[in-house]
Amino acid sequence: ENILKWLEYLRVEGIPVVPFCAAGGGKSAAQETSSTKSHEDPTHRCVHNLFETLRQFQRTEAGGRKRITVGIVGFPNVGKSSIINALKRERVVGVGNTPGVTTSAQEIHLQ
Repeated sequence: ENILKWLEYLRVEGIPVVPFCAAGGGKSAAQETSSTKSHEDPTHRCVHNLFETLRQFQRTEAGGRKRITVGIVGFPNVGKSSIINALKRERVVGVGNTPGVTTSAQEIHLQ
């Protein structure tokens, strides 16, 4: 219920929102085993879809690309850092089982 209220508020304010769940422990494509094909792994598929959605926000009307800023927000220990690591395809942000591992804003560049 809170999620729906936040989505509505942010959309009314004109802020693009992409709801995303970090299910699967934030396993990135780089961590897949050779026995699992990437198109069969639901976590890889979710990360790929999120990345493609972000690329759509990046496109300009003239067909070029613009720089975008993305904020990842959520309750403690819900997978925010895991989402960043999965998008980056490497461990660039620390993760842990207890809240407080990542306590400050960080800037990570994706390509």
